[in-house]
Amino acid sequence: MEESETKTEEIIMEKKAPYEMGFLVNGKLTQEQAEDYTNQIRSAIQDDARGIITEESQLHKRKLAYPINKERNAYFGTMKFDTAKTDLQKLNEKLKFEQNLVRYLILLIDPKKLSDAKPRRKPRTAAAPIAPKTEKKPSEEIKIKELEKKLEEIIEG
Repeated sequence: MEESETKTEEIIMEKKAPYEMGFLVNGKLTQEQAEDYTNQIRSAIQDDARGIITEESQLHKRKLAYPINKERNAYFGTMKFDTAKTDLQKLNEKLKFEQNLVRYLILLIDPKKLSDAKPRRKPRTAAAPIAPKTEKKPSEEIKIKELEKKLEEIIEG
């Protein structure tokens, strides 16, 4: 009895951290098979890693930038979940040998950085259209007036 109580206390005491996992499922599978495989990944997170899934994206078939294990297409999906670090190691060990899982990456989400997130650059604003410059030549106006005065003087005089 005491051993089970200490195990439950350890589970409660162990702090869960937020993680995000991106993964690629074999592109040779059909959409239904890929979704079934995603259910297996989900159950591995919930059962083996004792995790709580907080967010999940739908699978999308993507063309890969380069072949991975001679595959050009794969289903891409992401899951966000909370689990303890020790349980995460168990999940890694299980996922490491999965044949239909082409690649996966699990990242620790830093909650401080999420709340203090700043945009990397300022959004661009549309530039105001540049109006064509109309050049007024005041010196030409003065010259014309002076010529008119001189012509009037010559004609009168």
